[in-house]
Amino acid sequence: MLNIVKGIVSTLSTVNSRLQALETQVARCLPPITSYTPAVMPVMFRSPARTQDDLDAREAEQTNSEAYDVMKSLSRMGGTDVAHTIRHMMSFLIHHDLDVSMNWSGVCNKRAACDLLSMELVQADRRTPTYPAKSFWYMRRWFRNARDRAGGRTKRIPKKTKSKDVELDGD
Repeated sequence: MLNIVKGIVSTLSTVNSRLQALETQVARCLPPITSYTPAVMPVMFRSPARTQDDLDAREAEQTNSEAYDVMKSLSRMGGTDVAHTIRHMMSFLIHHDLDVSMNWSGVCNKRAACDLLSMELVQADRRTPTYPAKSFWYMRRWFRNARDRAGGRTKRIPKKTKSKDVELDGD
């Protein structure tokens, strides 16, 4: 019995020394904590893009790796479900004035959204890693329903006017 306990103690000490060696190796590979700077959202990304020029400027800025990494934090936006999260992220990126002039595939003389780097950020959402087709579907749906947002449907549907002319029967 004593030999078993001695064997366990020697195994534990070996495992402990190996674990300490691994910890020091990992600590050498990581940058010092004092050099960490928090990600700050660039000014141009703090509000949704309202015009094509704003969107083009954002796309050009996203080719810069630092800005892209900062924008990658957009994938941390939340919502109650996948659909709400994608709607929240899309509304953050593209204003209603611009989304009515876009669609997913670029048909009917509209700008294609499928080629934008911003859409890659939306697809990088952590909530939908196993359902990329589902995220594509919600993004296409968001563009398809763009004209109904911000009172668009009520502007399109003609209102029934109440007739003010009242006929009185003189019988």
